[in-house]
Amino acid sequence: MIIFQKAKIRDAGEIRNLLRKSWFDSYSDFYTDEELDKVTSRWHSVEALKNRLKDNSVFIIIAKDGDKAVGLCDVSFDVSKGKVDIQKLHVSTSHQRQGIGSELNRRAIKTFPEAAVADLEVLKKNYRAISFYKKQGFRKIGEKTFVVEGVKLPCVVMEKSLSI
Repeated sequence: MIIFQKAKIRDAGEIRNLLRKSWFDSYSDFYTDEELDKVTSRWHSVEALKNRLKDNSVFIIIAKDGDKAVGLCDVSFDVSKGKVDIQKLHVSTSHQRQGIGSELNRRAIKTFPEAAVADLEVLKKNYRAISFYKKQGFRKIGEKTFVVEGVKLPCVVMEKSLSI
Protein backbone atom coordinates (compact mmCIF):
# COMPACT_ATOMS: atom_id res chain seq x y z
CA MET A 1 0.00 0.00 0.00
CA ILE A 2 1.28 3.46 -0.93
CA ILE A 3 1.46 6.02 1.88
CA PHE A 4 1.91 9.75 1.16
CA GLN A 5 3.69 11.88 3.74
CA LYS A 6 5.52 15.16 4.12
CA ALA A 7 9.26 14.64 3.71
CA LYS A 8 11.47 15.26 6.70
CA ILE A 9 15.15 16.21 6.86
CA ARG A 10 16.02 12.61 7.74
CA ASP A 11 14.56 11.57 4.35
CA ALA A 12 17.14 13.61 2.36
CA GLY A 13 19.47 10.66 1.65
CA GLU A 14 16.65 8.42 0.46
CA ILE A 15 15.22 11.24 -1.67
CA ARG A 16 18.64 11.81 -3.23
CA ASN A 17 18.92 8.12 -4.13
CA LEU A 18 15.44 8.11 -5.70
CA LEU A 19 16.19 11.25 -7.73
CA ARG A 20 19.55 9.96 -8.92
CA LYS A 21 18.08 6.62 -10.03
CA SER A 22 15.16 8.39 -11.71
CA TRP A 23 17.49 10.66 -13.69
CA PHE A 24 19.68 7.77 -14.82
CA ASP A 25 16.60 5.69 -15.77
CA SER A 26 14.96 8.57 -17.65
CA TYR A 27 17.86 10.29 -19.35
CA SER A 28 20.63 7.76 -19.99
CA ASP A 29 19.64 7.66 -23.68
CA PHE A 30 20.37 11.40 -24.00
CA TYR A 31 23.22 12.05 -21.57
CA THR A 32 26.38 10.20 -20.56
CA ASP A 33 26.76 8.78 -17.06
CA GLU A 34 29.34 11.51 -16.39
CA GLU A 35 26.88 14.25 -17.41
CA LEU A 36 24.09 12.73 -15.33
CA ASP A 37 26.44 12.45 -12.37
CA LYS A 38 27.34 16.16 -12.68
CA VAL A 39 23.70 17.24 -12.74
CA THR A 40 22.47 14.94 -9.96
CA SER A 41 25.46 15.70 -7.74
CA ARG A 42 24.77 19.43 -8.04
CA TRP A 43 20.96 19.53 -7.97
CA HIS A 44 20.25 16.54 -5.75
CA SER A 45 22.97 16.57 -3.13
CA VAL A 46 21.87 15.66 0.39
CA GLU A 47 22.89 19.14 1.54
CA ALA A 48 20.81 20.86 -1.17
CA LEU A 49 17.81 18.68 -0.30
CA LYS A 50 18.17 19.40 3.42
CA ASN A 51 18.22 23.13 2.66
CA ARG A 52 15.00 22.81 0.65
CA LEU A 53 13.38 20.79 3.43
CA LYS A 54 14.17 23.63 5.89
CA ASP A 55 12.62 26.30 3.63
CA ASN A 56 9.06 27.28 4.67
CA SER A 57 8.10 28.17 1.09
CA VAL A 58 8.90 24.60 0.00
CA PHE A 59 6.80 21.47 0.40
CA ILE A 60 8.13 18.02 -0.45
CA ILE A 61 5.82 15.04 -0.31
CA ILE A 62 7.02 11.47 -0.69
CA ALA A 63 5.21 8.29 -1.62
CA LYS A 64 6.32 5.21 0.28
CA ASP A 65 5.70 1.58 -0.46
CA GLY A 66 6.38 0.01 2.90
CA ASP A 67 9.50 1.76 4.17
CA LYS A 68 10.88 2.59 0.70
CA ALA A 69 10.41 5.96 -1.03
CA VAL A 70 9.03 5.32 -4.52
CA GLY A 71 8.05 8.85 -5.53
CA LEU A 72 8.22 12.50 -4.60
CA CYS A 73 6.97 15.91 -5.54
CA ASP A 74 8.88 19.06 -4.55
CA VAL A 75 7.08 22.39 -4.94
CA SER A 76 7.78 25.95 -3.86
CA PHE A 77 5.36 28.84 -3.53
CA ASP A 78 6.01 32.42 -4.61
CA VAL A 79 3.53 34.51 -2.62
CA SER A 80 4.13 37.68 -4.68
CA LYS A 81 3.18 35.88 -7.90
CA GLY A 82 0.57 33.52 -6.44
CA LYS A 83 2.44 30.73 -8.16
CA VAL A 84 3.41 27.18 -7.25
CA ASP A 85 6.59 26.02 -8.97
CA ILE A 86 6.90 22.26 -9.37
CA GLN A 87 10.61 21.67 -8.93
CA LYS A 88 10.63 17.88 -9.02
CA LEU A 89 8.13 15.11 -9.64
CA HIS A 90 9.64 11.65 -9.85
CA VAL A 91 8.23 8.14 -9.46
CA SER A 92 10.42 5.04 -9.56
CA THR A 93 10.09 3.09 -12.80
CA SER A 94 8.61 0.09 -10.99
CA HIS A 95 5.77 2.22 -9.59
CA GLN A 96 4.84 4.29 -12.63
CA ARG A 97 1.39 4.16 -14.25
CA GLN A 98 -0.32 3.53 -10.90
CA GLY A 99 -1.57 7.07 -10.29
CA ILE A 100 1.21 7.90 -7.82
CA GLY A 101 2.57 10.83 -9.84
CA SER A 102 -0.90 12.33 -10.27
CA GLU A 103 -1.61 12.01 -6.55
CA LEU A 104 1.76 13.47 -5.55
CA ASN A 105 1.20 16.39 -7.91
CA ARG A 106 -2.35 16.99 -6.63
CA ARG A 107 -1.39 16.85 -2.95
CA ALA A 108 1.67 19.05 -3.36
CA ILE A 109 -0.19 21.80 -5.23
CA LYS A 110 -3.10 21.62 -2.76
CA THR A 111 -0.67 22.58 0.03
CA PHE A 112 -0.79 26.17 -1.26
CA PRO A 113 -4.53 26.85 -1.75
CA GLU A 114 -3.91 30.55 -2.38
CA ALA A 115 -1.94 29.76 -5.56
CA ALA A 116 -3.57 30.80 -8.84
CA VAL A 117 -1.03 29.16 -11.18
CA ALA A 118 1.33 26.18 -11.20
CA ASP A 119 4.35 26.02 -13.47
CA LEU A 120 7.27 23.72 -14.18
CA GLU A 121 10.16 22.99 -16.50
CA VAL A 122 10.61 19.54 -18.01
CA LEU A 123 13.41 18.32 -20.27
CA LYS A 124 12.36 18.60 -23.93
CA LYS A 125 13.23 14.96 -24.61
CA ASN A 126 11.16 13.65 -21.71
CA TYR A 127 8.11 12.98 -23.88
CA ARG A 128 6.41 10.76 -21.28
CA ALA A 129 6.57 13.52 -18.68
CA ILE A 130 5.33 16.15 -21.13
CA SER A 131 2.40 13.90 -22.02
CA PHE A 132 1.72 13.29 -18.31
CA TYR A 133 1.65 17.02 -17.57
CA LYS A 134 -0.64 17.74 -20.53
CA LYS A 135 -3.08 15.18 -19.11
CA GLN A 136 -2.85 17.05 -15.79
CA GLY A 137 -3.97 20.26 -17.54
CA PHE A 138 -0.61 21.93 -18.14
CA ARG A 139 0.18 23.66 -21.42
CA LYS A 140 3.46 24.71 -22.99
CA ILE A 141 4.20 28.42 -22.59
CA GLY A 142 7.86 28.56 -23.60
CA GLU A 143 11.31 27.03 -23.52
CA LYS A 144 14.51 27.62 -21.56
CA THR A 145 17.87 25.96 -21.18
CA PHE A 146 19.66 25.31 -17.91
CA VAL A 147 23.42 24.73 -17.87
CA VAL A 148 24.73 22.67 -14.96
CA GLU A 149 28.45 22.00 -14.74
CA GLY A 150 28.67 22.51 -18.52
CA VAL A 151 25.75 20.16 -19.26
CA LYS A 152 22.99 21.79 -21.34
CA LEU A 153 19.45 20.89 -20.31
CA PRO A 154 16.91 22.25 -22.83
CA CYS A 155 13.47 22.41 -21.22
CA VAL A 156 9.85 23.07 -22.04
CA VAL A 157 8.13 25.51 -19.67
CA MET A 158 4.56 24.52 -18.82
CA GLU A 159 1.81 26.21 -16.84
CA LYS A 160 -1.62 25.41 -15.45
CA SER A 161 -4.29 27.75 -14.09
CA LEU A 162 -5.50 26.69 -10.66
CA SER A 163 -8.50 29.03 -10.67
CA ILE A 164 -11.90 27.41 -10.46
